[in-house]
Amino acid sequence: MNSRYTTKKVLGTARVFLWAALVVPAIAGADKTTKPAPAPPPAPAKAAPQPAARPVQQPAARTPVQPHVNPPAPGGSGGGVKPNTGGITGNGGVKPNTGGITGNGGVKPNTGGITGNGGVKPSTATTVPSHPGLGGPTRQPSPVYHPTAGVKQTAVPGGGSSYFNPKTNKTVTTDASGRVSGVSAPGLKASNIRADGRPATFTRTLPGGGTMTMNRPLRGERRVEVVRPGGVRVVTMGRRGFVERPFRPGYVSRTYVSGGRTDVRVYRTYTYGSITYYTYVPRYYYQPAFYGWAASPWAMPVSYAWGWGPVGWYGFYGGYFAPEAMYPSASLWLTDYLLAENLRQSYEDRQAAGEQLTSQDGQGTALTPEVKQAIAEQVSRDLADERAAAAQPPGATPPPTTANAPPPALKQRIFVVSNSLDLTPSDGGPVCALTAGDIIERTARGMTPDGKIAINVLNGKDGDCQADTASTIDLATLQDMQNQYREQLAAGAGKLAQSEGQSLPSGPPAGNPRQVAEGQAPAAADAQSLVSQQNQDADRTDSEIKQSVGGAQ
Repeated sequence: MNSRYTTKKVLGTARVFLWAALVVPAIAGADKTTKPAPAPPPAPAKAAPQPAARPVQQPAARTPVQPHVNPPAPGGSGGGVKPNTGGITGNGGVKPNTGGITGNGGVKPNTGGITGNGGVKPSTATTVPSHPGLGGPTRQPSPVYHPTAGVKQTAVPGGGSSYFNPKTNKTVTTDASGRVSGVSAPGLKASNIRADGRPATFTRTLPGGGTMTMNRPLRGERRVEVVRPGGVRVVTMGRRGFVERPFRPGYVSRTYVSGGRTDVRVYRTYTYGSITYYTYVPRYYYQPAFYGWAASPWAMPVSYAWGWGPVGWYGFYGGYFAPEAMYPSASLWLTDYLLAENLRQSYEDRQAAGEQLTSQDGQGTALTPEVKQAIAEQVSRDLADERAAAAQPPGATPPPTTANAPPPALKQRIFVVSNSLDLTPSDGGPVCALTAGDIIERTARGMTPDGKIAINVLNGKDGDCQADTASTIDLATLQDMQNQYREQLAAGAGKLAQSEGQSLPSGPPAGNPRQVAEGQAPAAADAQSLVSQQNQDADRTDSEIKQSVGGAQ
């Protein structure tokens, strides 16, 4: 080996060791003098108990989502299954359920307590990030009023004015800024005037007796109700509606009108303290074993093609809802059926209300698997109840409608919203909208002093109330949702019976539906004309109020 190379190598190594011995300790010492020693960690605090987690709505991407279509089940006929239109066909003459409207029927507020499940835990959901459209439409300022000649102005407390027109016998009130706050006339009172001059609410006394009340939520269809002499009630939601009549002690029938079709359902009257409420009476039952099979897991998950296309409600709500790729049970399959029916109704209602729908309106925060599973577990429990009811012998005496019978809604925790309504958040935030297909949960076992039920939003479509919005709603509204849920569950069971052994697993035969005597009633022959006439009267009143304020300005 070259001695010169060896010498250079040794000297180089020595320099490295010398540098390490002199420089590194100096750096270390300097670090000790400039950085204080870390403080000892604080004593661990006692951990506060954490609330049980519940299904959380997760924010979704804002990019357009393509509709999900399941492949047909291997060896089955899933690809040929057509979308359900809301009911049953080819099942012993059972007429289709058109997913109609439920109304409160003059339910009075309850001030008593409830002995319910009380097991609803506080929410642990995170706040959904804000983005354009989330939180829903807000009420735009009403038009500025410009009085015409001959109108008499009077100052009102608070800085507003009252304008009386002797020619029309109408009075327009304004706030301090001159914007319309209300319109009144003999037998007519309107309030919450919108930017286009249409009222959010009005009440009108009708010739010959009866009162018409109208409520127009932030989005979705207008709801109009008329109570006529003899206990006849007509309720319209957009162009659809029903006519309700007492037809035997303790029961009312409702003839629903939708798209030129009629469908009759029966509701039983109950009392709970000072409250009168209605519960849906099934029209038929299948064999008990069929419900037992539907409430239990299947031996093997299966795929199912619903047949929904990219155009229409499914393409619109593709960012909010997608059916499962595989179904391990009928309860989860029925959950998707329920959600789809309500989303279809929401889409049609918003179209009927004249909303300008865009592709982004249907995107937003998607339904989580946890929320779907919670609904499926509830469906499974209700199918077990249906099995017990179906096992009762025909003609069995129904239980009495005793006083203080808690409404079924107070035994249910999660609800699928079936009609548009507005919520006033408990934190004082602006009013927001719920539309069919949103998900809420009941959060208390008792009622508020003013007779309302505390609820929380689990999932809301883009533009509707955000997840974790806490509010209260009338018990009647909650019971309406429960009735609609049971009606749609019955329709879904009919579709399940049709698909059993074809595109879905085989189980005990459902058999021909057995009619329930107390659930049958004749249709009201005048239902279509009454619903049509009521909509025309409401349209005229809307126009009359709009003309009184000068229209949109």
